[in-house]
Amino acid sequence: MARAHLEQPKRTPQRPLHEQADGRGRVEGIIGHLQHHRQPVTFRKISSIHTAGGENHVNAQERIIRYWHAVELLQPSQLKKPEDSAGRSPKDEFVHDIQSSNEPFPWEPGSEASRQPLPLDEIDKRTGKPKVYTWFHTLYVQIFPTKTITDALDRAFGADQGYRDPAEREYSALYAAEFTHDGQLVPGSFTLSSEAWFLGRLTSGSDWSKDFNQDQTSIRQQAEARLTGSVNRQALDELTTFVIQQCGLQTVLSNPEKAVLRSCSRPVEVKGQQHDTISDTAVGVIPAKAAPTSRPSAHVVADTSKGGGTATGESITRPQPRQSDLPLNSFLLDDLIQVAEAVATGNTSKALSQYLDPNASITRHTIGSAELESAIVDHLLPHKHPTGCWPAEEHRGLVHAQQLAINFILEQLGEGAGILGINGPPGTGKTTLLRDLVAAIVTQRADALAQLPRASDAFQKNAKETGNASGKKQNAHPLQPDLFGYEIIVASSNNGAVENITRELPQRSKIDGSWLPEADYFGELGTLTSGAPSWALISAALGSKSRRSKFIDHYFFGNRTREELVAITGKLQYPHGLQGWLSGHANQYKSMSNASANRQQRWQQAVESYNEAKAAESSIRHSVDAFLTKIQHIQSQRNQLPVLLSTLQTLENSLPDPIAVLERDADSGLLAAQSRQKACAAEVLQHQTRKPGLWQNLATLWSASRAWQANQASLQATQLRAEQAVAQWQLLQHHQNQTATDVQNAIQDATRLQAQHIVSWLQTGHTTGDRQNELHEPWPLPHWRQARARVFLEALRLHQTFLALEATRIRANLDLANALIQGQSFSGYSRDAIRSAWASLFMVVPVLSSTFASFDRSFGSLGCEEIGWLLVDEAGQATPQAAVGALWRARRAVFVGDPLQLKPIMTVSDAALEHMRTHFGVDNHWLPNRHSAQTLADQATPWGRTTGPDDHQSWVGLPLVVHRRCDRPMFELANRIAYDGNMVYGTIAPRPDRETPAHLPTGWLHATGTSQGNWVAEEGRMLQALLAALRSDGVAPGDIAIVTPFRGVLKKIPALVRPYRGKGKTGKINCGTIHTMQGKEAPVVIMVLGGNTASPGARDWAVSEPNLLNVAATRAKRRFYVIGDRNDWQRRALFCDVMDLLPALDLHAEDIGGALHQKALASRDRARATGRYRSADEVLDGLRALRDEERTRRTAARKA
Repeated sequence: MARAHLEQPKRTPQRPLHEQADGRGRVEGIIGHLQHHRQPVTFRKISSIHTAGGENHVNAQERIIRYWHAVELLQPSQLKKPEDSAGRSPKDEFVHDIQSSNEPFPWEPGSEASRQPLPLDEIDKRTGKPKVYTWFHTLYVQIFPTKTITDALDRAFGADQGYRDPAEREYSALYAAEFTHDGQLVPGSFTLSSEAWFLGRLTSGSDWSKDFNQDQTSIRQQAEARLTGSVNRQALDELTTFVIQQCGLQTVLSNPEKAVLRSCSRPVEVKGQQHDTISDTAVGVIPAKAAPTSRPSAHVVADTSKGGGTATGESITRPQPRQSDLPLNSFLLDDLIQVAEAVATGNTSKALSQYLDPNASITRHTIGSAELESAIVDHLLPHKHPTGCWPAEEHRGLVHAQQLAINFILEQLGEGAGILGINGPPGTGKTTLLRDLVAAIVTQRADALAQLPRASDAFQKNAKETGNASGKKQNAHPLQPDLFGYEIIVASSNNGAVENITRELPQRSKIDGSWLPEADYFGELGTLTSGAPSWALISAALGSKSRRSKFIDHYFFGNRTREELVAITGKLQYPHGLQGWLSGHANQYKSMSNASANRQQRWQQAVESYNEAKAAESSIRHSVDAFLTKIQHIQSQRNQLPVLLSTLQTLENSLPDPIAVLERDADSGLLAAQSRQKACAAEVLQHQTRKPGLWQNLATLWSASRAWQANQASLQATQLRAEQAVAQWQLLQHHQNQTATDVQNAIQDATRLQAQHIVSWLQTGHTTGDRQNELHEPWPLPHWRQARARVFLEALRLHQTFLALEATRIRANLDLANALIQGQSFSGYSRDAIRSAWASLFMVVPVLSSTFASFDRSFGSLGCEEIGWLLVDEAGQATPQAAVGALWRARRAVFVGDPLQLKPIMTVSDAALEHMRTHFGVDNHWLPNRHSAQTLADQATPWGRTTGPDDHQSWVGLPLVVHRRCDRPMFELANRIAYDGNMVYGTIAPRPDRETPAHLPTGWLHATGTSQGNWVAEEGRMLQALLAALRSDGVAPGDIAIVTPFRGVLKKIPALVRPYRGKGKTGKINCGTIHTMQGKEAPVVIMVLGGNTASPGARDWAVSEPNLLNVAATRAKRRFYVIGDRNDWQRRALFCDVMDLLPALDLHAEDIGGALHQKALASRDRARATGRYRSADEVLDGLRALRDEERTRRTAARKA
């Protein structure tokens, strides 16, 4: 399609947008103003915001979301750096700074990008011809230091007190835009920097709380009008000047001609018209016959004077407007505004409403308290377990706390809506829990499918819709509403977390081998999608546009490169993809003469197989019904006991010399009551002898008789109550004796059934907190776990049968779903059709994932409560605002995380957050530096406990407590500083042949010296000495991770560890700050402490909360080494409590030479004996040869 005609802009002066917003004219910039006055600026408070409903009313939840949106204006993304391109391969992105106005743009001849190699020698499997690649460019214009923003905010709002580790993000840009290979602006790609816009509003005294989207749209329209054809430097500079003026940044940003631009160029494949693969490119479609047979050059030159054309005369379609994935602003901005507007009209989800309720309307019950124990027993009964479960390795079931969490989730949310938090400390099996939840949900959808007489009944009758998707007509077939609500999305702020889960679930190693090869649910496509040998297409990662495109290429079309196929499957073959599979089944039934009867028979057989598996599972489940009846009877007896005791105590209190009921057992209480009854009877008889006679009555005018009768009545009443008390004590004795007998019999039955938690409850009244209980599966009934796993596998087969029988309609729905995933335009479809497209995709791939940053780009077409299940992993790392859009779309949400691990990273100062909060009239409860997404979810969870050290106590949702990752010292350290001793050690030591060969035990390596910033050179030398010792012991470099609290320390480490690295992936030593290491683990972890020796602020900050040390220690599976000044750190918080777990080690940088040298010589001799020894000269010669070979290849490629 040719580029739409755009009028050239008129060059008449315009009033800047920051002046248009308030109509107050240009005012002196705050930055300059504050150079003289140094006073914080005050802003008027927003009294109302106009809502979509036309009412001047802002409810509390909308204000919270708008406040968070304003915060996100100052939470931009990290720009890519030129150094990221060091050692790039031809498929990698090339990042380069354009330093001079004379330097060509990346699409111009002579540019740095034009000298970079493009991918070569790739064959398109469909055409058999070479693939053609060209460049796609992103320009970041007017690069400026982020310190410009932070300094302005500090002057306006006040600076934070205390230490803060320097931000990783050093530079930002005024705006960014995408350009084709020939330098044409991609419509819709222009992105204005939100923080630069904020700065302009701040300096002009304008309202920074609204109108960013409107201003960005206005400037984008100007950009698209000004930047026509192949963009040159003059046009870009003129646009930059215009943007600076419109944002009121003349006093802040320099002359555009002197500014630095950052270019990010990535290779994209030029697709032929016959290809229906959705490509991650905005370059457009080039007919396949235009593809050169020789190696492609770096550019495809296009002539656009007559609608576009290549040098060969072939047409080229101009880019289509699309959602931008530019890493400049926060990716949450658009979604937060949209949700705020929806909430203003009352359109919200129950999960989001509970999340934004500061005083969640729940009654909290503490796990481990006596009042909850009976309820826990009830929640763990077999009939509360889901029918299906994951086919786990060695058929291992969930332990006590995990199963309690699953059952509670399904009971609370299964038929309803809302949010729950699960507390998942490190190594406690969060992924294990989530995969059982996935199995339960898939099985529930299979139950709905099994109710259908025919597979075709899954679709609404006569409801086919034809709309427009991606510019072409596309059918959609709405499903029955009963099949909605089973969609599962895993989300996180941590890209690694979502990848770990979605890549792990399909892998063959994550199910018991006894199910293979029988358990195969699109296993080949699962292998293509996950990149590892897989048993099922059970999950896939979405997120960025490139990930979404790859997902569709892999699952739907079966596309992978030759190298990827060989690496993954060990053989070169091209699967047909789901598209081919569906087409094959559709064609198969079309060619059958009795297709209808055949389809019906196949459906009935699949339903019968599923129901048979359920019946087998049910038989085992109900085998303990008689025992459960006994348990329920005991529960009833125990529930009656407080009533009996209360009645008895009331009766006792009415008697003289009352017996303290709770201080006596029934036998001794009964004896005392009987003795008292006898005394009362004797007193009545004695009183009988004192009855006054006639003369005494006459002498007292019968008053003596009346007094005696009153005393007699009182004594008789006391005697009656004493007799009743005896009867009540006898009843209590009988109740306790009977209960004791029933309990003893039940203990024998529970012991036989290995229901350890029931044994504990019967004996002590408690199930939680006991180590043995926590380490065991609640109901390890023989073969029950296998039977439940078979139900899940049969559920997948039932899904697969349904997809085959309804291949034509499912294919149409998936075509629409693929367009929706890509964020392409669509029209003419009902909400049911859109939901059905997604529901059809989730029938194929039960679990999809995305980071919160990419959530609305992946799932933006889904509306309020149209996602069945949202599972958030590592929720403790997510800011509260990150989850808003996902929660609005979700019906049910489960947040799994730990507030005692890493907290969300906030780049906005506390002072600015506080000022913005008051601006919106929001309670300080919603400050995003006080909470994470996890803590807000926990607050809405009724079952949990208070945890953490004394000065960091907080309420957490259902806790997982069995730790299975670290060796004892690391476990004890974390349990002591963070979890108040509530964790249970469950780590199983590896086999001797898999144990780390490190001889040095976990401990502390003392190194002291004067720092440069946070770097202590002596610690670096000690690190090298330790690495030498580990290498001598035979520890593989890939088994070592190095962490530090400070970025300044991290910058020094790579150069020090380079000599100790090996080849390939296993030779890389993973280095990072503690913040980058959550979710990762290694057999050996080294923590280099660092910290400024001239000022205590940095070191005090590192131990101000247990989170950093907790995360660092729990990355280590077998060894944890701390390097730092032991004398200094042992006086500080946290470390002062755990030094006994980190004994001083005798490894010193100055005297290790002899022993280590001898070990190194022995290691060299072993290598020589096996023929694997290479001298340093030999290694260098090999590297030089490889370098020369690569240079020769690149020179030949350029000449070609």
